[in-house]
Amino acid sequence: MKREQEIWAISSKEQLDTTSLERHILFIMERLEPVEEEIVQILSQSSLTAYIHCYWLPGGFLGGPVLSPEILEKIGNLNAYLDFGFEKLYDY
Repeated sequence: MKREQEIWAISSKEQLDTTSLERHILFIMERLEPVEEEIVQILSQSSLTAYIHCYWLPGGFLGGPVLSPEILEKIGNLNAYLDFGFEKLYDY
């Protein structure tokens, strides 16, 4: 059985000149919040899932993205998943 997949996407890549992950997610959330109730209703009445996908290119060995409780709450209010794609920098 083949699973149908359709995507509706918003990108901040060409809109912001910053490496702040928090700022990029905030940019996306500011566009979704005005229709948050409608999105939550659609998600609850269907088999659809919302993802906030972030591509992360680490700057070194240690550390990673850090997000504030406020941003995490906004994502949670949308009933969305936060997904990271990490770039591999080193071969071990």
